Amino acid sequence: YIFLKKGKLLIPIPQSLSADSAPYSPGTVFKPSKSRAFAQDTGEACKLAALLVADALQTNLSDILAQTRGSQAHAHARQAAMYLAHVALGISFTAIGKFFRRDHSTVAHGCRRVEDRRDDPTFDMLMAELGLAARIAAHLDHEVTA
Repeated sequence: YIFLKKGKLLIPIPQSLSADSAPYSPGTVFKPSKSRAFAQDTGEACKLAALLVADALQTNLSDILAQTRGSQAHAHARQAAMYLAHVALGISFTAIGKFFRRDHSTVAHGCRRVEDRRDDPTFDMLMAELGLAARIAAHLDHEVTA
């Protein structure tokens, strides 16, 4: 794991995520931008959401970022990542669509599907925890390895 730190708070980000066909190399880890504010870097925010969901749902990052739909589980994971980027990190449907190589209407549909699945208490708890982790990680100053 790579630990992102702000003050005394450490957030673990898995280092072992695979990204076979994704635009990122294997072991891709979220690193806060040094040159501009995180909120302005939608690519990093979407990448963070995808990494968190891939780890939580035990799927490969490459499956979430794939251009094809893939299996139902991969599509649900992608929808959860897009939802997390929009709701927890405040990224627009258009920017999320560009990152995931989807149309903004597909992102909106995915967010509606995730919102419908939040009626399940277990899934709702997972999404709430991922949202909190994403918001915390989005405001960290620097990366710390441990």
